[in-house]
Amino acid sequence: MRRNWLLRHRRSGPLHAIYQVESADHGYLFYLDIDGSWTERAKHGHHNPESVAISYAVEQIDCVAGSLSLLQHDRLEQQVNARLGRPENLSGGIRLLWASVNVHAQPQDVGDLLEVGRRQVESKRAAEEMRLRIDRIITFRDCLREDPTLALAQMLLEAPAKVSSETLDTMQSIAMHIAAYAPGAEAVAIAQLLRDFTATLKPDAKIFIAERLCKVLVEFGGAEPAEQIRSMLQPGG
Repeated sequence: MRRNWLLRHRRSGPLHAIYQVESADHGYLFYLDIDGSWTERAKHGHHNPESVAISYAVEQIDCVAGSLSLLQHDRLEQQVNARLGRPENLSGGIRLLWASVNVHAQPQDVGDLLEVGRRQVESKRAAEEMRLRIDRIITFRDCLREDPTLALAQMLLEAPAKVSSETLDTMQSIAMHIAAYAPGAEAVAIAQLLRDFTATLKPDAKIFIAERLCKVLVEFGGAEPAEQIRSMLQPGG
């Protein structure tokens, strides 16, 4: 008899709420419409059973929303509805029979985030292009530093029409400036001075200087480069 009385006098009703929650994109909100149904499981239940049901639904929403971008509003809707689609016994003798959430975002907010995403992609692409350009510059600089003829060969291969006598003079001047800032720049500068000094000497004088250089190299453990120099001095070397 008591059970029948409780069934006749048990309250039930719908729930409806409009809710906003912040997304993972700081400052951008999800907008939600919450609908559902609740029932009371005890004679002396909660004073406001609908609030208990709504509070539970909001807790489930908060568990998910903060980890999702506003652009993932469809995913938020699916995950929350998966949590709320089954009955749940709540405090105060309230039972949530079911709840459903409709999630949407302001079109302007979505447009703003899409534009931010595009700018980030463009910035990343520009940074990558700059990195590749710097890598090419470094490679070209090293060619000029170590062997200007490699840089010249590259120019002849890629843009032969741009190579002229002025280009050669400019390249030689740039190579000298680059070499001045290279590791071991002093040694490079000395080698260039020797090259310029010996340019106008007679062959016998050049050979004499080279032989002296070979002896110095051998004294400092440079037998191999000394041998290479001597082989270049041989007729046909």
